[in-house]
Amino acid sequence: MQSLYNALQSILSEPTPEALVTLQGALLTQDQNDPRVEDALKVADRFHAFLSELKSKVTAEQYSELASKLDISAVGAVAL
Repeated sequence: MQSLYNALQSILSEPTPEALVTLQGALLTQDQNDPRVEDALKVADRFHAFLSELKSKVTAEQYSELASKLDISAVGAVAL
């Protein structure tokens, strides 16, 4: 289990859904009676959802771009 400090460094240097899961784990080891921990978990959860959605859209966009290139090359081959 990473320390909270290391988990935060990881998020700030390269935010990924996986790094946020690690951060959430580190936050869960903190004092659960502290309202700041609950707030931080809510923020981490929302940020995780945002990054996951962004990652899926980028992947879908890259797939669409590849499909377009394949369509263009197929039309070019038929025209040739």
